[in-house]
Amino acid sequence: MTTEKGPWSAVQGPKGKAATDHGNPHTGVSAMSSVDPIEERATVGREEYVQKCSNSKPGPKPDPFRAQLRTMFADAMSDRTFATYYKAFRVPRNLYGLGIITEDEVSAMHTAARAAATRPNASFNTSAYARAMDEQAAWYIDERCPEDGGESDD
Repeated sequence: MTTEKGPWSAVQGPKGKAATDHGNPHTGVSAMSSVDPIEERATVGREEYVQKCSNSKPGPKPDPFRAQLRTMFADAMSDRTFATYYKAFRVPRNLYGLGIITEDEVSAMHTAARAAATRPNASFNTSAYARAMDEQAAWYIDERCPEDGGESDD
């Protein structure tokens, strides 16, 4: 070990305190290496300005509507099939949120897609439903959104 003096030498810990290394011997990671000297300097003698990590999980928050819909189809669909269904199910709402279609057209899209995806024996084809939703969305976007990004002529 070196005997250099300073706030973070190998012999002494922060601000001259005795260094104790309780690191993990299996990974070779030292406990002293996890201390951030910038954070330590920012908090000494004044209020703490460093934002602490919260205990929340990373990623988007769970959608309660998706969870409720998933319980309705728990026995009928696998997770992968439900993911396809839910992605297609959200398409009209996204268009409505952007102001491209009206509430009545949202209903019409769901009705038309369900009709296209229902087989003669009354079973439901999720891929056909997703395809029908995508086709209708493409048609509405093509009809209602100007190509140049400016105002439409109608």
